[in-house]
Parts: sequence; C-alpha cells; structure tokens
Amino acid sequence: MVLENPMELFSITVEILDINDNSPVFSTKEITLDISELAVIGARLFRRAVDADVGINTLQSYSLKPTHILILKSKPSPRE
Repeated sequence: MVLENPMELFSITVEILDINDNSPVFSTKEITLDISELAVIGARLFRRAVDADVGINTLQSYSLKPTHILILKSKPSPRE
C-alpha cells in the first residue's frame, strides 16, 4: 500500500535554559505534540510552565527558535 500523503513523525528534545536560579517546570517530563501542517505561525504548542522566581525574573514567555539542529520553516498557504 502506498500513501498519497504519508505522515512524517519527528522526535525532538527541547532543552529549557533559564538565566536565573529557578528553571521553569512543566506538569510532565515528557510531552507529545501533534502539530498540524496547517498550524499558523505563533500557534501555542506547549502546556503552561510554572516558574518559582519572583518579580522581574518570573517566566514571561518561551518559544522555539531555529538552531543548526532544529530548522523552523514556514511555507505560504496555497490560499495566500
């Protein structure tokens, strides 16, 4: 059987780096995500994280950024 549009599965490890004393903590150590190819730029993918820091050191936001290992690309939608 040959699939017309086979689904591709990828496994990545995301390392959360924190610049102060308390790193953000997620509710589980491992998170499985199903991301649609139709997901829009800026779509929320991860669950909420908790950061024990206070004041200006509290968790403000986090995001995935392209690296030499992880390349994030977006293609224009055929509708655009």
